[in-house]
Amino acid sequence: THVDESSFVADDITYFKDGKTACTKSIRGFGRVLSDFGCLCDEKAITEFNRSDIRLVVCPSADWKQDIIKDFMARMNPYDPNREWIYVFPPYGKADKKQIRKTLQTNHVLFFPFVSNPYSQNRNEQKNIQAVLDEAMLMSGIECGLK
Repeated sequence: THVDESSFVADDITYFKDGKTACTKSIRGFGRVLSDFGCLCDEKAITEFNRSDIRLVVCPSADWKQDIIKDFMARMNPYDPNREWIYVFPPYGKADKKQIRKTLQTNHVLFFPFVSNPYSQNRNEQKNIQAVLDEAMLMSGIECGLK
């Protein structure tokens, strides 16, 4: 559904053209606001990212990219000195999860569950997604009862 020149609604989700538009519009009536800051390549994006209640960094699953993620973490250390950012990966095996935490030297790692169709999840998939989001909230110091 077309709302105006800066936003539209699809499947009960409001999409804004850009972050500036989302921030300048009234967010009353929204339970959650999700922002995509890209690759955090400028100071303004990093500052806005750090203002978020829950700071999730979405990571690729390829093993060979773990060094790139470690380099990113080192570059971002001045902006995340307390290592509060949460690194989210696609599904991995249990042993791989331990290895990623060890390699990245942080326990702020989550693994998003497999979802067969993001637009139509079954009850089990919804439950698994909610569990990961609850864990992200706890890691961020937010009470999970605020759903």
